Amino acid sequence: MELHTSRLEEGLADGTRSDDLDDLFDVLSNGRRRAVLHYLKQHRQDCPIEISELSRVLVAWEEGIPRDQVGYDERHSVHTSLRQFHLPKMASSGLVRYNDQETEVELTPIANELDVYVETVGADTTPWSKYFVTLSLTIGAALVATSLGVVPFTVLSGLQWSIVTVVAFIVSSLAFAYDQRQHRLGEGEKPPLFTRG
Repeated sequence: MELHTSRLEEGLADGTRSDDLDDLFDVLSNGRRRAVLHYLKQHRQDCPIEISELSRVLVAWEEGIPRDQVGYDERHSVHTSLRQFHLPKMASSGLVRYNDQETEVELTPIANELDVYVETVGADTTPWSKYFVTLSLTIGAALVATSLGVVPFTVLSGLQWSIVTVVAFIVSSLAFAYDQRQHRLGEGEKPPLFTRG
């Protein structure tokens, strides 16, 4: 029985810190491995998870079909790629432990504490950083225009503009917090930015 663990986990156990973040980013650059991490984080209370169940879930996500419609050939192909390539890579980076004999996989304590945020910014989407800069500049310009007496900005007093500013930032911050939560691996039904891989 061979249990795969990582040098990162072993290093953290003896008090040293691994500086090899490139390995971690390399692991997370693959959509299938992000999906594995997502599913294991969703079901951390059920760990360890059977690799066959994990394979079925991944095929369903990749093909956009219900789990009960996943065929043996598709599941077997994903199962093989997980056991031969993806899980060993994830284990060596410290994200999972798995047992070759019992065909189970589970998160390591390190992965349990890891929050992975994936922001999706398409061509028609504005990233939050640009949104907040634009909001700040717009409100700043409105306040300057108000202090210079430019109509229609003088319709609101300085106090009213302050209230508008506070409300705008509170609403925006709540929307940002919600959006950020939805883009974490382990949150929601399907992993964010899931791509075939």
